[in-house]
Amino acid sequence: MKLLLVLFTTLVAFATANSHYQSPNSRFHYVAMLQAKNFASDELSRDIHDFMNLVDENKIMNIVMSYLEDDEVQRAIEYMYSEAFHDLVRKVEAMPEYQNLVRYMEDSGLDMKKVISKIHKLFGMEDYVPPMEFSSMNTLSNLGGLKALFNAVEAALPLDKFTAMYNEKMHTSPAFQNFMQRLHSNEFQRIVNTVYQSPIFLEMRQKVINDGVDLVPIRDFIEKVLGIHLPRVDSRAMLRAEIFASDELSRDIHDFMNLVDENKIMNIVMSYLEDDEVQRAIEYMYSEAFHDLVRKVEAMPEYQNLVRYMEDSGLDMKKVISKIHKLFGMEDYVPPMEFSSMNTLSNLGGLKALFNAVEAALPLDKFTAMYNEKMHSSPAFQNFMQRLHSNEFQRIVNTVYQSPIFLEMRQKVINDGVDLVPIRDFIEKVLGIHLPRVDSRAMLRAEIFASDELSRDIHDFMNLVDENKIMNIVMSYLEDDEVQRAIEYMYSEAFHDLVRKVEAMPEYQNLVRYMEDSGLDMKKVISKIHKLFGMEDYVPPMEFSSMNTLSNLGGLKALFNAVEAALPLDKFTAMYNEKMHTSPAFQNFMQRLHSNEFQRIVNTVYQSPIFLEMRQKVINDGVDLVPIRDFIEKVLGIHLPRVDSRAML
Repeated sequence: MKLLLVLFTTLVAFATANSHYQSPNSRFHYVAMLQAKNFASDELSRDIHDFMNLVDENKIMNIVMSYLEDDEVQRAIEYMYSEAFHDLVRKVEAMPEYQNLVRYMEDSGLDMKKVISKIHKLFGMEDYVPPMEFSSMNTLSNLGGLKALFNAVEAALPLDKFTAMYNEKMHTSPAFQNFMQRLHSNEFQRIVNTVYQSPIFLEMRQKVINDGVDLVPIRDFIEKVLGIHLPRVDSRAMLRAEIFASDELSRDIHDFMNLVDENKIMNIVMSYLEDDEVQRAIEYMYSEAFHDLVRKVEAMPEYQNLVRYMEDSGLDMKKVISKIHKLFGMEDYVPPMEFSSMNTLSNLGGLKALFNAVEAALPLDKFTAMYNEKMHSSPAFQNFMQRLHSNEFQRIVNTVYQSPIFLEMRQKVINDGVDLVPIRDFIEKVLGIHLPRVDSRAMLRAEIFASDELSRDIHDFMNLVDENKIMNIVMSYLEDDEVQRAIEYMYSEAFHDLVRKVEAMPEYQNLVRYMEDSGLDMKKVISKIHKLFGMEDYVPPMEFSSMNTLSNLGGLKALFNAVEAALPLDKFTAMYNEKMHTSPAFQNFMQRLHSNEFQRIVNTVYQSPIFLEMRQKVINDGVDLVPIRDFIEKVLGIHLPRVDSRAML
């Protein structure tokens, strides 16, 4: 039977189960919330509601809840709340094939934006949500994995009433008729087939299977409920070579491939997937570290020469490399720009000479005349120029120039040898606007995230610091191997993942709340840290140019010692004493920072297995935490617990 709304019923049941864990008292409130939200056109919504009203939600709830102790169901649910699964979802959503499917369902009457947003929130994908804790359920013991769960849910559904409702809707509701016709059309089947042929989808599917989720009962249930056919995945499709060559060469390659016993090769490969070394190799090929290496290799002139040679030999290398990118979950491949050799002129002198030559070639007198004419005759142009020279526009530009992300990008461009001064001068001259000059100290200046009273106190301390001196010291250490490793690691996905795990810890959240209550705006602080290390959208590892100003290297310990020596500690002491007498906000902050309650919270963080794991991974990656700890203790006057290495074992 082609009964679409059974699937919605099942989703409601699962959503209800999830709401139980969030709040036992709101287990049915969540269902009401889902029912109230429309994910379809008005007409189709009424149809869906009619189906939902047939469902005995309590009965579905009891069945679902009874299976939450089943090992297989547990693994499936936990996996759906994992970052690994979330990452797979994001990859699938980026697929053109998936986007076609979304558009198709939108055209069929479903509000897919709402549906997908709900799924994201349901599995904690919008803002980070700590891993779901599943309480022990002792109500029933009729366990048997996902297959048994779907069978039990199906048995509990009023299929006879669904059939009657289906037949009625197919006679009375044009919206429902249209939806079902589209769902069973050849076009929809083609779109689904295309999704199942996508390397990214196949990769995601295999990874889900590898993580212990049995997809067969899910597939069977969807097919039975929706009356559609989901393609069977040929395991050989994961290894079959796709031909990327001229027509003639393709035929030759196919002749060779036809000699291969694919089943035999597949069996050999599959037999090695349990091998530790093979596992490590596969995991590495899916890591951001490997992806970064691929990008670096693709940027090499030598590699590009090889690509051109193979192109000239008959292979479509763009397709080959694009396939590799998709296979390992990378962004779409964009070939490097081909710049033809120009031998007509030799009047070279860098960007400055280029812009001077362009400026000299412009008919500036005609531009001036046209400008004056437009300013008299064109209201649109007048408005544009007024806005371009307004205080509001200047404020917006100034804000851009204060952005840490922009400053980081600007510095990277400079480090890559691009002189921005002639570009800036040209823009200013042509548009008649002012672009801010960047103070190099702005890259290191701390932004204040505190209450107004505490902000003034912190600013008073900052004004005592010789920023140029601190800048020179920090910059001089950027060539140090140990410092390099630490910085590169902080920009790595491995570190970002650890940060997310720590932020999910209840102990860490207690610390955040405590600091908020002490006067710091921790939301701004953490947001700043995320942006600083490229954690919002992925930013490639920071490339640090060679610094030849100083050579006083000695790792993180030497760096912190040098920074400490450059600080005006006597003035800090005097300012501290003054603030402790004159500023209630500062007094409160310091009292809380040195209280037993704060120490207890810090100790709890240091006892958390997740934090200990993160700490050990950072150490294993070559970062020496001792000088960082010593510096924090000395500056803040607090005590950070020592970790017993045996605690890890």
